[in-house]
Amino acid sequence: MWQYGIVNHKNENMKKTIFYPGNIRVFLLFWLVISFLPTASGQIYLHNFGTVAISAHPYTVAPGILDANLSASSWSNSKSAWTSYAGSGGQALSLSNSSGSTTITLTFLVASGCQMSVSTFSFWRQRSSSGAQNWSMTINGIAVGSGTVPTSGASTGNLAPTNTISGLSGTITVVISLSGASGTGTFRLDDFTLNGTVSTLSSNTISTGVVSGAPFSVNCSSTATGSVAFTSSGSFLANTYTAQLSNASGSFTSPVNIGTLLSDANSGSINITIPAATVTGSGYRIRVVSSSPGATGSSSAAFSINLSGGPCSCFEIRSILVDACNGTNEGENEMFRFVVGGADINTSDISVSWPSNSRLGFCQDATTASIVSNINATITGGGQLIEPIGGVIPAGSQVMFFTSTDFYYTLFDFSLLNYDLYVIFQCAGNTAGHFANYTGSGTRTLNMNVDACGSDAVTYNCGLLYHGDGATVDFDVPGNPTYSLSGSCSTVPLFGLPVELISFKAECASDAVQLTWITATETNNNYFSIEASNDGDLFTTIATVQGAGNSNELREYGAVVEKGAVYYRLKQTDFDGNFSYPGIVSVICEDKSISLFPTLVASGTPVTITGEVERTEVFDTHGRAVFPDIYDNTIYGLAPGMYFVIVNNSETFRIVVE
Repeated sequence: MWQYGIVNHKNENMKKTIFYPGNIRVFLLFWLVISFLPTASGQIYLHNFGTVAISAHPYTVAPGILDANLSASSWSNSKSAWTSYAGSGGQALSLSNSSGSTTITLTFLVASGCQMSVSTFSFWRQRSSSGAQNWSMTINGIAVGSGTVPTSGASTGNLAPTNTISGLSGTITVVISLSGASGTGTFRLDDFTLNGTVSTLSSNTISTGVVSGAPFSVNCSSTATGSVAFTSSGSFLANTYTAQLSNASGSFTSPVNIGTLLSDANSGSINITIPAATVTGSGYRIRVVSSSPGATGSSSAAFSINLSGGPCSCFEIRSILVDACNGTNEGENEMFRFVVGGADINTSDISVSWPSNSRLGFCQDATTASIVSNINATITGGGQLIEPIGGVIPAGSQVMFFTSTDFYYTLFDFSLLNYDLYVIFQCAGNTAGHFANYTGSGTRTLNMNVDACGSDAVTYNCGLLYHGDGATVDFDVPGNPTYSLSGSCSTVPLFGLPVELISFKAECASDAVQLTWITATETNNNYFSIEASNDGDLFTTIATVQGAGNSNELREYGAVVEKGAVYYRLKQTDFDGNFSYPGIVSVICEDKSISLFPTLVASGTPVTITGEVERTEVFDTHGRAVFPDIYDNTIYGLAPGMYFVIVNNSETFRIVVE
């Protein structure tokens, strides 16, 4: 019989406890449960910076509370010097700061074999009247929070990180960024606290395997399904495996849970669901994590998710020209750009709440028509500015909102515009401006609403703007800002079409249609879609072809599709979900000699078609039919822009009217 002894020293006489096999199972189960219980959250770091004046930089005095598995605390700042001021009690960690962004950095080490998680944090802060008004904080590059700095010292209170902070090991870097100073002032920091856990790393491992079902296609309302395989090592008890989806660039800073599996086994497959409206991208990854014990798996190979029909909201604000160029009044030259979603919108339904000063209403009149005409005369890239007809802005359109009809358009360069850009104007009077530049303080938020459709709001930090005219801020779909690193008086927050198309052709081949196209350049190009239509109005996607991403060389593409349609339209979608229609063709299997000239004309110049002409159709760059005057095989009255002329349902020509 098996016997296992433990010694009990409570009595002088040694006692031996006998465990039988049933007792062993109970003991092991108890040990497993105890081993996998989470560690209680508490203070793992607290520094009150003592009572002695601080001058040494970096500041390396140990904090009053430091978890046993943390070490080497060091405080530094971007000014490379500390000043001595009182804090909430005793000394504060203090510095002088001026306009722009100043940073305070804390580094420390997590012991080998351990990991750190942060549940909440807090600190006391105070500024002088001209000191930094705003703070934001990251831990190992992960944003955890932001706020303001009062002139009378106060604690932030316990704040939960805005993004999960867990499983950190090695060197920990905490960065507090300060902004919004109106002059040379001071900032004080005291009672810096991190609450959380420092625990032993689990010896369990998880390897994320093959993702089945990729590439995935979703739209604004439909999901996509698949599965991900995994293997693991070590013992698991009452465990849940969870599949997590990264963002489009492969980062798991804010992972999305897309499937679970209740299992203690060391291998399996998790059914996954890609959420509707997931942004297009080719760098997505999946990892598998466990709950008991907690372990984080490796990342899968990268794969693509394609969003069709986006943007899935009514509209999305994409860019702001925050610091406009000087005219008589600089505020009159501000502008922002947005993209319309899957339905037309009307300017009569739009309302805007500016960061500064009130809304003045919309104007569309002879003044705005003259501005548009004069700008179009400078464009050589094939695009054009368009004012909405009847206030209607079509689905999928790019739109520029100018903040005044007194816009000094001659200061700006629109010459390379290579797509149709709808424009709307606020009425005159915005002399003070709606946006604060780098001399401002704190954050600014732009809100726009379209009645019975939706709203969007974007926020930027004045202290992070480029210091000069032409400062812009770009926003992704969730609204995260990207600040320009430069600017000039010709800056316009435009974007170039991701694809420069040389040709797009359709030919009959047996029982199919052979489509071919050639690109000269591609920028951020994810994939192409082939759309088919019988009437030139309603198009349906029938094929997709992967793009090259970024390319500066000629690339040839092809697709073979079934016969049955009259029109074929090429749609291009970039990694951010933006899309364009670079070409449209029509095909019937007849050979007729048709020619058209000239293809690059000045506004007002007629275009002549030669050959046996039975039918002529004209489309704009969005694939919409337009109806110029056509008489005796000659086209009259085309406005500036790019057009596709289809003759006899078989020959396609591209025309650029300047």
